[in-house]
Amino acid sequence: MFNSGGAIISLEYQLHDNNDRHMEFEEKRMDILDFANSEGATALFPVATVHMKVHGSGEFGVYSSIKPRGCLVDSRKINILYNARSGLVTFALPESEKQIQDVVIEI
Repeated sequence: MFNSGGAIISLEYQLHDNNDRHMEFEEKRMDILDFANSEGATALFPVATVHMKVHGSGEFGVYSSIKPRGCLVDSRKINILYNARSGLVTFALPESEKQIQDVVIEI
């Protein structure tokens, strides 16, 4: 990871067990059963969530073996750039009056 304008205060991640989510989803909607068993099922649910508290602003980068589904900074969706060749994910941390910004990335 890199952050040209600040520092990472904390980093937490959570891996998701998609099998449990498929079962809950199938019980509620039987028409999704075929899709949940197909290759497209991973598109429904995130595999992992990374939560960081970051001090500062500027260009920020992390590495990921797959393209993230999205990124939130202080609960606002922001645009990301993903380089599939290197796995580098970059985005701009906006200037904020808050000293510490919450960054959430879903993979």
